[in-house]
Amino acid sequence: MDGGEFEAAAGDVPVIGIFLHGGGYCHMSAHEKAPTSQIPERLMKDKAFTEIHAVEYRLLQHAPFPAAVQDAAAVYAHIVRRHQRRNASNKAGSSGGNSSTHSADETNKKAHEMMDYLAADSTDYRAQVRNKKENDAIHAHVAEVSANTNCKIILIGDSAGGNLVLALARWIRDEGVLPPPDGLLLLSPSCDPSHAFPDTPSSYVPRPHADTDYLVDTPEPRALLQRTFLGHNPVETMHSPYVSPASSRVLRAFYGDAFAESVADLTISQLDDTTREFLRNMHSVPATPIPGTPVIGGNGNGNGNGNGNGKPRVITGPPEEVGYDLERSPTSLAHPVLASPRGLSLFTEFPKTCVVLGDAERLEREVTRLVGAMERDGVDVHTIWVKDAPHDVLMMAWWDEGVRDSVWVQVEDWVRQV
Repeated sequence: MDGGEFEAAAGDVPVIGIFLHGGGYCHMSAHEKAPTSQIPERLMKDKAFTEIHAVEYRLLQHAPFPAAVQDAAAVYAHIVRRHQRRNASNKAGSSGGNSSTHSADETNKKAHEMMDYLAADSTDYRAQVRNKKENDAIHAHVAEVSANTNCKIILIGDSAGGNLVLALARWIRDEGVLPPPDGLLLLSPSCDPSHAFPDTPSSYVPRPHADTDYLVDTPEPRALLQRTFLGHNPVETMHSPYVSPASSRVLRAFYGDAFAESVADLTISQLDDTTREFLRNMHSVPATPIPGTPVIGGNGNGNGNGNGNGKPRVITGPPEEVGYDLERSPTSLAHPVLASPRGLSLFTEFPKTCVVLGDAERLEREVTRLVGAMERDGVDVHTIWVKDAPHDVLMMAWWDEGVRDSVWVQVEDWVRQV
């Protein structure tokens, strides 16, 4: 027996936590003495988890994006592998013989040959059929792996760690190789770092609650920090769903202007059951990128490659049709474009999620936009609003103990229901 098979044999399914600490990707650590380590320490003390693995991912001063995602993914893959039923995988390998291996190779080959591009025209029947076939194959594979996984996995992240949890969950979904986590626990998650990059300096809108939160909102140092985080990646990567899933630009690309405007200034007090129901059923146009997305770079006119008539080149088709020399923006990691693979929406197939947020913190607007987008895509979202609380209140030992204890009870109740 290996990993969780001991617990499974005894009738218990271990609940494994993977904790990704906050700190703006530039400080804090997984060390037990770090301030953020109070979070996994409390969850283990209250026996909400069987075990929690705190990830010492690479900070931006050591390696830029996507290094932190890669480190978190390595830990996730290790946990999944450790809790797989070995006899089930052996049976699967022996029963099909070479034919099953050949079939799997063919499926993987076809998947790799797929274009990472979503046509805006919803009437493209061939694209719909192709996406459905690939999604069906991935769902079948993931269901088999999930059935052979002897544990529940919950990703936990506070502040920038919450941003990393969202990126990891997206990578798992997009790749379709590993089973999805059973839940996401997001504690004051950072979900729109692109806020530090306004279109023009005069268009910068300060984040709320300057008088009640300790987070700074000076755009210049924040932009420098984020630019270091991106490393060699273009600045437009900041608008990737992997980096800023709650940015207005991302929301407009996936759901259209009406939805983006509806959640732009949403507050905790406004996000009631009626608003959630409205967002869930809101008609979204477009759900995929619009033809004519400007190409970034080129002749210096600020919006793409020149075509001889003073106008920027625009993208009107897949990469094969427009050429690989064009850099599209914003981005998925390989070919920057605001899109998800296989026709998926922004948060389609994301696991159930618990969000903890103070109503006096700087991130209120972006987190409520995140919740609104998750609701729109049918994610089971449980929210815990903490009155008068600043950013990341659960890591503050000096904050009102009664309030924090109440939040911990609600968080642990949610964990037990996953």
